[in-house]
Amino acid sequence: MFKFINLKKITDFYGVKEHLNAKQLGRHPLFYIGLAVRFILIFSITPYIHNIWFLPFISGSMGQMSFDPWTTFIENGGDKLAFPYGIVMFFAYKCITSVGFYLDLLFKSDLFLKVAFGLSSLFFDLSTLFGIAFIAKKYSIKTLLLLYWCSPIVIYIIYWHGQLDILPVFLLIICIALMHIEKPIGSGIFMGLAILAKSSMLIALPFLIIYYLKNKRISNQLSLNLIPLGFLLLINLLIYFNSYGFQEMVIKSPETNKLLFLDIGYGGELKLFLLPSIFILLLYTFWRLERITLDLLCISIGIGFFSILILLPPAPGWFLWIVPFLTLYQIRTQEDFSFISTPFYLFFLSYYILFATGASINFF
Repeated sequence: MFKFINLKKITDFYGVKEHLNAKQLGRHPLFYIGLAVRFILIFSITPYIHNIWFLPFISGSMGQMSFDPWTTFIENGGDKLAFPYGIVMFFAYKCITSVGFYLDLLFKSDLFLKVAFGLSSLFFDLSTLFGIAFIAKKYSIKTLLLLYWCSPIVIYIIYWHGQLDILPVFLLIICIALMHIEKPIGSGIFMGLAILAKSSMLIALPFLIIYYLKNKRISNQLSLNLIPLGFLLLINLLIYFNSYGFQEMVIKSPETNKLLFLDIGYGGELKLFLLPSIFILLLYTFWRLERITLDLLCISIGIGFFSILILLPPAPGWFLWIVPFLTLYQIRTQEDFSFISTPFYLFFLSYYILFATGASINFF
């Protein structure tokens, strides 16, 4: 399945010969089990939030080459909750989904659009798996596949509940991988794309900056990283500063309002917002570390994401942010922490299956 990609030439080009060949990862039985489960879910069910939000938003933009689909969608009477994501998320999912849209028109069906949308998530999911393997270098194939590829949380969030957080997570993983092999321009581009897909990826940015500053060998690369990143963010700001639809659907989304959800009152109008305060303490602790390795960077980003989860009423998709970083930690440590993660997975699935939206079965 990977014959069309010369992975040896790619790794040799970047000077990373020690990374495990992806062919071995793709030949393991657990890989095909996880892939089969994903294909079955993509073709047999459609998540509820796809039907009511994402698919109407994407399909409503077909035949239009607009950089402001949010305003058009609202003007046509669409739900403001339909697509609280950035332009990168929109175009990334529209590319493959457009094929399904036109196949539906050709065959007078409504299935191809749903399948193509699910296949888009599968592409980013698979790419994230190989991104984790690339960062980890040496690892147990079985452990990696069990912890990420066969993780019930990953499968539930992406393919049953239907969240799209896998794209910004994938872009962030690629950003870290490029940083690791000292490609600061590419790393900055992918960090910018991650933020433009979902603004919550800004949480990782201060950790990446501190990582550059604390490593003297690569500290001079920080400017090369920030220039393309800043350029992408500036272009996004200039385009959408006056966009009514973008402000209503993305900037003023319920997820954004959650950031100031938890506070301590000091009387009158004085408040201490806990999330920004704790996050600043995390950054300060990270800054005070004498030596920051790539493993420590990944762990710290995971902790930064986890602070959001424990201090805010999270959406199910938010838990996907920490899975790659938890996986990286577990496959690099000598200890077996499955006894900790397994009860958490069971509790997560039990809770959200009962209280979150599910999926509808295709053909019925």
